[in-house]
Amino acid sequence: MDGDTKTSWVSGYADRQWLQVDLGAGAVIHRVILTWGAAYAKAYQIQVSDNKKAWTSLYSTNSGKGGVEELTVSGKGRYIRLYVMAHGMFSGISLAEFQIYGVAGGLSVTPTTESTPVAGATPTAEATSTVEVTPTAGITPTAEVTPTVESTPTEESTPTVGITPTAEVTTTVGTTPTVGTTPTVGITPTAEVTPTVGITPTVGTTPIVATTPTAPAGWHIIWNDEFNGAVGTGPDGNKWVADVGGGGWGNQEREYYTKSDNAKQDGNGNLVIEARKENPANYQCWYGTCQYTSARLTTLDKFDFTYGRVEARIKIPSGQGIWPAIWMMGNNIASVGWPNNGEVDIFENIGREPSTVHGTVHGPGYSGANGIGGPYSLQSGKKFADDYHLFAVEWNANQIAFFVDGNKYFTVTKTTVEQHGRWAYDHPFYLLLNVAVGGTWPGDPDGSSTYPQKMYIDYIRVFQQG
Repeated sequence: MDGDTKTSWVSGYADRQWLQVDLGAGAVIHRVILTWGAAYAKAYQIQVSDNKKAWTSLYSTNSGKGGVEELTVSGKGRYIRLYVMAHGMFSGISLAEFQIYGVAGGLSVTPTTESTPVAGATPTAEATSTVEVTPTAGITPTAEVTPTVESTPTEESTPTVGITPTAEVTTTVGTTPTVGTTPTVGITPTAEVTPTVGITPTVGTTPIVATTPTAPAGWHIIWNDEFNGAVGTGPDGNKWVADVGGGGWGNQEREYYTKSDNAKQDGNGNLVIEARKENPANYQCWYGTCQYTSARLTTLDKFDFTYGRVEARIKIPSGQGIWPAIWMMGNNIASVGWPNNGEVDIFENIGREPSTVHGTVHGPGYSGANGIGGPYSLQSGKKFADDYHLFAVEWNANQIAFFVDGNKYFTVTKTTVEQHGRWAYDHPFYLLLNVAVGGTWPGDPDGSSTYPQKMYIDYIRVFQQG
């Protein structure tokens, strides 16, 4: 990064970490060279962005070998980052050199090293790594600009961008979940920006009571639940069925999902899913006598659809170990199993990341720690549990786009997915809502956790075009 392979950037142990560079201006990028230390990434991506929100993957692998990797890429953007999904050693990863080549408006690029937070998932420690790179105006390289084997840079006129912080910086973003049948998240953003539909989200602290939702232009509503039932009534049995049990759901979760006790309408236009620290009926879990109860609702055998827009206005709970989500599963799960049926996590949050949610897809060849997804973070220390937010996906035959409050932050395309495995999103999917407690990704509750914790769902709506 600084031309000295004896120094390096060192990550924390956990996966889903990144090193990000601001090139100072838009650049066309042709080549990247990674010089790994002893600890390397097994699964990683090279991504670019114009705004640090929507990211496009230029390169992706699940079989990194370490050493020196020279990558031919093609793309453009102001920001570039190395996004690590899985490390290849028992420690985190270390990177001695991150060299970037391309054309940056005829400007040479002079690296500066500044340790500042990266926009994205909230780390559990304060140390994060963003390296700001400032172009030197008015300098047009006509000979070698970087100490590389390139003799006369013509197209590759951007010098190697040095990225070593002056001290080793450790970034910890999360732990790797195990593979299971509830939403397991391996966060691997591969963003491709496409035009968004003109939809004005409504956020805030007050639920909206509406019996006739309005469809966005060009769309029509095919299913919805506004949760306008009387206080204390359960979910509509014509629309929802409760999953019941405490087997851990493939993720070592600690709650017991009850049939209906933990999901009630509040009379103010919300369905409330409540996680409690209790065991009123001697429920038994995978680890012994259950300590928590909650609810998980699905539309399996009630409603499914192929392609469209799903949006849900939700105020999430908070606290260490809390894991709220709205997601979709392929309805052929009984015949093909998970992840062959496909899974789309419209949003997930883990309590230790109060300002960040994740959108992810899982399928054959890219599930669990290798799922394909991306984070969205609120700015200025705001927390998702403080207000209602609008979470949405738009799904068609070629891509799935993820939104928060009308902001599209991540798009996964069929082309990107098929670099890893089969596109499993060409058949009907059903909806799921749940609040898990504990598990391999969020970790278990601790002394800071308080109960009950409530997720307020104002509405869920499904639209199709035409």
